[in-house]
Amino acid sequence: MLVHWDLWDGNVLLSSDGDGPVIAGIIDSERALHGDPVFEFPSLSVLSDRAIDPRFVVDDDFLSGYCEVAGPLVLTGALLARLALYRTYLYLVMLIEITPREISGEQEHWRKTEVTALVSQQLSYLEAQLRQCPSSPDDRARCS
Repeated sequence: MLVHWDLWDGNVLLSSDGDGPVIAGIIDSERALHGDPVFEFPSLSVLSDRAIDPRFVVDDDFLSGYCEVAGPLVLTGALLARLALYRTYLYLVMLIEITPREISGEQEHWRKTEVTALVSQQLSYLEAQLRQCPSSPDDRARCS
């Protein structure tokens, strides 16, 4: 599946068909890749206050629409761990971008403090999950 990985209001173009808004186009595909559809979720909620909750997946309206098309999304331990890894990756990209995008001032400070804290939070969540997961392959199924 093609994952855009930078969906936010500025990259989704809307028009109206008389019944309401419809997606007319999606721009800025520099981060697009073939991968897990769940990889898209962190970029949709990166600035949401709810993203600090490791059980938060994505905004309810998007999740409802996603499930209509793709079927139910079961919140297993494995899915939540993947989300934590994907969030960590996104946050690291946000930190790395400071230099090449010449981000400075308040935005630089926010990224270096708040985003760094989000990386630590996700890694702590993953570490806690690993501590709960048995090392035996036969017992590992209960972690998924």
